[in-house]
Amino acid sequence: MALIDAEGLALAINASETVEQIATAYHRLRTRHVRVYQLLSRIFTPAYQSESAALPVLRDFASHYLARLPVARAIIAQTVSGRIGLR
Repeated sequence: MALIDAEGLALAINASETVEQIATAYHRLRTRHVRVYQLLSRIFTPAYQSESAALPVLRDFASHYLARLPVARAIIAQTVSGRIGLR
């Protein structure tokens, strides 16, 4: 996340002329990315913090196979690298 913050700040600095513009651009960039992470957290937290005996097995089985699909791999890679939500 620190590297994504640094990239967001670099993008804001390059696109702005004043400190106020940098702050506004950085806030806008990081807000979108943080919202994506918050949404994903809301979606996946129940599957990781459930007291169900079956849900972890289902979650692990599904994630094992879904993460191997090219589209899913691309989305995962872009999300954790900050490409989704940062730009």
